[in-house]
Amino acid sequence: ARMKRLVSCLLLCVWFSPRTDAYIQMGSFVSNARCAPSLCSKPLLGATQCARTGSDARNGLLSLRLSAAGPGTQDLEDETTFAPVPVMNPADEQTEAFKVVPPDCSSASETDVVVKPGLGWGDGKHPSTYMCLQFVWEHVSARENPSFLDYGTGSGVLAICAKKFGAGKVLGIDKDDEILEHAQDNCLVNNVEEVDLLNGRELMPGSSGLYIGTDFTPTTFDVVCANMLPAALVKLAAFISLGVKDDTGILGLSGIRHDQVEDVKEAFVKHGIKFEGERRREGASPGAKWTEYVLLIGRRPKMTEAEREAYSAFLAESAVE
Repeated sequence: ARMKRLVSCLLLCVWFSPRTDAYIQMGSFVSNARCAPSLCSKPLLGATQCARTGSDARNGLLSLRLSAAGPGTQDLEDETTFAPVPVMNPADEQTEAFKVVPPDCSSASETDVVVKPGLGWGDGKHPSTYMCLQFVWEHVSARENPSFLDYGTGSGVLAICAKKFGAGKVLGIDKDDEILEHAQDNCLVNNVEEVDLLNGRELMPGSSGLYIGTDFTPTTFDVVCANMLPAALVKLAAFISLGVKDDTGILGLSGIRHDQVEDVKEAFVKHGIKFEGERRREGASPGAKWTEYVLLIGRRPKMTEAEREAYSAFLAESAVE
């Protein structure tokens, strides 16, 4: 038990330690097509994995383009399977929207999301993941070809859900390359097309959106979801907020206990997010205390020119931009 606590503390130190290169520094990373290992100066995957998945090294995203086709959640690394998790329509909890299932599930439908046990988290049993799945299903399926940002993608379960229910551009962000490989495997198992997976170090925030990789056009998304520990949400509030499209975009945040809501809200309000609702669900991670988790729902109203100039100055003063 003492060793487990020590390892947990070390992991938290790694996650929250200041790293100027972790989310701001630009670099090269792997994209789709065939791999040229000599070009991979900072590959997201190693040359072996890159060649195996049919990827190509250039300045771009690690994209899954198939011809055929977070925190607070349970770690599946030591499991071989799990019971299917029905995800209900949030407007009618008696009606099933889809299920999250393991690869060996014989009754899976085309719309069910398959998650392989492994390094990522997110089989849907934890209340924060479950509420995020409901949020993604509800807001992606209600729009025409929306773009979707999954910040802290983990197993990729939210990104895969978004793609299966009609999202166009889908981007999953994480800080751990091994986790991104696991998310890639889950995308392949689900036969989803064009899901982009990217290490957070390849993002830069600007007052009009996010700069992704070597694309210096500010990018925003119709639907944004982040399911992380509250301290990570607070630390990354600028990046997550700036990913939300002005006026029409919608944001879902979870991984938050009921007693942590105000701290998270305060961090996001500074970056222009106005919260308009929340959902609550009780549960716990294995071995953790049973408690109530919250999903916060917000939008980012369009700024005036004066507000945008002031916000840009705020970012500069905060050493974010």
